[in-house]
Order: sequence, then C-alpha cells, then structure tokens
Amino acid sequence: MNQSIDNVEFGWFIPTTGDGKYIGIKPERESTSEYMVEVAKTAEEAGFTFALIPTGGNCLDAWVVGSAIATHTKILKSLVAMRPGLIAPVLAARMAASLDVISGGRALINVVTGGSPRDLTATGDPLANDHDRRYDRTLEFLQIVKKCMDSPTQSTSK
Repeated sequence: MNQSIDNVEFGWFIPTTGDGKYIGIKPERESTSEYMVEVAKTAEEAGFTFALIPTGGNCLDAWVVGSAIATHTKILKSLVAMRPGLIAPVLAARMAASLDVISGGRALINVVTGGSPRDLTATGDPLANDHDRRYDRTLEFLQIVKKCMDSPTQSTSK
C-alpha cells in the first residue's frame, strides 16, 4: 500500500473553557485571551497548521477567539466551530468571509450539527432532542451559506 501523506494536516485545540490535566473537572487554568493566544502561537511554532476553536454553552465565542488568534499568528488557521440553528446562515457566511479577510485567507469552518442534548438545550436549540431534524436543518443552512459565499454581492471588500 503506497499512499501519499503530503496533504495530511495536524491541528491543535484552543482551550476556550480553560484547561488542565484532566477532562471533565473544573479547569486548572482560566481561558484568558493571553493564554489562548499563547497556545495558538505555540501550536504554530510546533508546526500545527490549524487550531480548532470549539463551540458550546461553556465556550467563549469561537468567532471572537478566532479573530483574536488570527491577529497574533502568521500561518495558523482558525478552525471555527459553528452550530446551525444558533446562528443565521447569512450572518454565518458574512462572519466566515470577514474572518477569512482578517486572517489573510486562514479561516476554516467546522459545522457542528449536534452535541449533547443537554448542551443544545442550554444554548436554546429547539431541535436539541431531534437528531434527524437537526441534520435536515444543517443541510438547508449549508445550502444558504454556500449560496451567500458564491454570490459576489455577499463578499467583503479586500
């Protein structure tokens, strides 16, 4: 089996809820902007090409964190997680395009259709307990986002 791994990229994780040695307990370190930028810079220096910025009820806003990281790094891409149903698709397209401009083409988007019903309920998702309808909503959401991104009237000035 001769497979090329030239296109494999490895990413890191920005701890927007704090971090520590163990998952599932109160974080040992707070999520300050300075610390998250330090994590991003360290990931970049270590050769990681992107960093996931999570979304969820306990997370700091992924778009704001992604923007802050973009202004303090040179090559690291911000992989911003967003949830259809909690953000309007036209606004999501505009925010993604804006982050891409601010970062010099380094924006990546992670579409999060689900999560735990408890977290989805806490963030106001009316489909928190309806798996299939969340995926239907995601399809419609992505169709609208794609249409906005493909439209020359929706692009930001460069």
